[in-house]
Amino acid sequence: MLPVLFPTITGVNPSIVGLGETLLLTGQHFNTVSGQNYVELGAVRATATAISTTQLQVSVPVGISYETIR
Repeated sequence: MLPVLFPTITGVNPSIVGLGETLLLTGQHFNTVSGQNYVELGAVRATATAISTTQLQVSVPVGISYETIR
């Protein structure tokens, strides 16, 4: 049986971003299939624009709030 590898975020760059800007998340075990990575900035889901197993590049959407990235 194969182990389940959960995605983990180890870095966020830059630490402060504005609407429409790009946020780079680094980590491990991201899914390389478009639409299978979910990044929520507050209550709003962000869209990944570039994907690898160790990096997600997301565009900061309108409607975000000042909350933890999940």
